[in-house]
Amino acid sequence: MKPWKALSLASLVAGSVLLVSFTLRKDPKVKHRTTYRSIPKGCVFRTVMGEESSDSSFVFKTPEKVRQSIEHGLDWIAQAQ
Repeated sequence: MKPWKALSLASLVAGSVLLVSFTLRKDPKVKHRTTYRSIPKGCVFRTVMGEESSDSSFVFKTPEKVRQSIEHGLDWIAQAQ
C-alpha cells in the first residue's frame, strides 16, 4: 500500500472514531432549552421574525423630576423673552 493511501485511511478511521465517540456521549445533567418561551422578553430575533411586537419598546417614560425641570426651564425661557 502506498504511504499516502495508508495515511488517508488512518485519518479516515481516526476521524470516524472521534465522530462516533462524540455522538454517542450523553450527559443527563445537561438540559437544552427547546422552546422560545424561555427567551426573555425583548429579544431582537423574535422581534425581527415577527413573533413579538416592538410597539411597547418605543414608549419612553420621563421621570417626574425631569418633567418638572423641563417645565421650569420652559417657563423661564417664556418669561425671559
